[in-house]
Amino acid sequence: MLIHVVTPGETLWQIASRYGVDFARLVAVNELPDSGRLVIGQALIIPRAARQHTVESGETLWNVSKLVV
Repeated sequence: MLIHVVTPGETLWQIASRYGVDFARLVAVNELPDSGRLVIGQALIIPRAARQHTVESGETLWNVSKLVV
């Protein structure tokens, strides 16, 4: 998950495009009642696709955590 802070002149459509996130998903995740009204300084959650990793013999949690950053 990422956090994006809205700056002057930005639109939700631009933010969704910037992060490669579906517009409707961005609206839903942030529970925005009016997708046309953003507030400068507003923090938006940018959802990221889930990642999977099959643990192999000898891997540690530390090693796996470095893979998914």
